[in-house]
Amino acid sequence: MTIDWRKFDESIYETVNDFLEAPYSYYSENDIHCKLYLNMCKVGLNQPCLVSTPRGAVPSTILHKEYPTKGKYRRNNRGPSEKIETGSRGHFDLCLWDPDVAATRLISSPGGVGEQRTIGAVEMSMNEHHERFLWHALWDRLKLSDPANEVEHGVILFFVRDYQYESTGFPKDGFFTSLYEHFKDEEKVCLIYVERRGAERIVYVVSKTSFQGFKNYNP
Repeated sequence: MTIDWRKFDESIYETVNDFLEAPYSYYSENDIHCKLYLNMCKVGLNQPCLVSTPRGAVPSTILHKEYPTKGKYRRNNRGPSEKIETGSRGHFDLCLWDPDVAATRLISSPGGVGEQRTIGAVEMSMNEHHERFLWHALWDRLKLSDPANEVEHGVILFFVRDYQYESTGFPKDGFFTSLYEHFKDEEKVCLIYVERRGAERIVYVVSKTSFQGFKNYNP
C-alpha cells in the first residue's frame, strides 16, 4: 500500500484555492485544518491501516490531526525554537503515516519510541497579527525538517487575509519579504504563501522546493 502524493498535493492546492475564494469562511486556523482534512478524505488519503498496540494489531487510518512529533523542543515565540534532549514534544497540524510500516509501529508510546512514521505532514498558520509572526513559521520548519520525525513530504501553508497594513504601519509585503529572506534557500520544507488582499489573490512558493500548480517566487 502506497500514498498517491499527487492527491496530497491536489488536496493542498484545493484548500489554498478554497481560502482565496472565501477567506472569511474560516474563523480560525483550526477551520483551515479541518478543510484540508476534509479535502484529503475526499480523495481517499484517509486509507485504512493496521497499527500496533499492547493488545495487538488494530484498525486505524493513516490520516491524523495533531499527531505528536518524536523530537523534543524548547519553543520560543520571539525567535527560532530549538531541539533539546529532554522536554516537550510538538504536534503536527495534519499528517499521514507511512502505510508500509504502520502495522509494525505503535500508535503511541512514552517519548515517541517506536511510534508511527509521519511520512507526510502539513503545518498551517493564519496570520492576523504581525508581531512575532516569524517564530511560528520557523517552529513549523524545525518540526518538519528534524530527521527524528521522519517527514519526507513537509509543507507549510502561511495564510493572510485583508491585513490592516495602513493602521498597523506594517509594510504591505512585510510578511512575504521576511519569509522569503528566511526560506529562500530551504530545500526540504515547502512554504506556500497565500494572501487575499481585497480582490487581489497572492500565492507563491517562497522556498527552493517546488509545488505543482503554484509559482516559485523569483525576484
